[in-house]
Amino acid sequence: MDREALVLQSKDELINLLLALEARIPELELNRTNSGKPRPNKPKPTSEELREFFNGHVLTNKEDWRQNPYDEFRAINTVGQANNMAERLALYYEKKPREYREDLTANECSDFGLVWDIADSIKHVSLDRDWRRVSRADQTAFNLLLMDDWKDFDAVADVDNHGAIMVTDDDGLVHDVAELMENVIEMFKRILEKM
Repeated sequence: MDREALVLQSKDELINLLLALEARIPELELNRTNSGKPRPNKPKPTSEELREFFNGHVLTNKEDWRQNPYDEFRAINTVGQANNMAERLALYYEKKPREYREDLTANECSDFGLVWDIADSIKHVSLDRDWRRVSRADQTAFNLLLMDDWKDFDAVADVDNHGAIMVTDDDGLVHDVAELMENVIEMFKRILEKM
């Protein structure tokens, strides 16, 4: 038997073994990933745990970023924690994370879709999913605002401090990530209030 066939056979055997164990040991509680492979269940968070995560991670990172609004690292942390919040909410509502995120984007806050894409593009460097609006990590960065953007001000004393963390979507539209996050945070507040 060649090596490649052994590996495939071993994976099938492992899956069968796990399925047999699941049937015999109920507390093992395996479920399936999108690919059908078994994995241990993640515990469902309580509404209190969700509020603690929101306050301790999403809002704390957002406040830290607000103190340093030109810091890409802080912006990325904030966006990542918002994406993690959606994952936890999916567990709470016992939905698949992708489907829950799609539902948030379609029905609660379309800006969440961009936040999701930013977080995943930073994590994976590039995205190839069909519904993405951001494809690459380098589409999110600090951008200086042009002087025309500041026409309402008499003078700009420090040009270096007049910029923002922006994302350019795949259609070439530029979005202020802080504004996106404000909308996403308001969405999470509405969701948490309903619990």
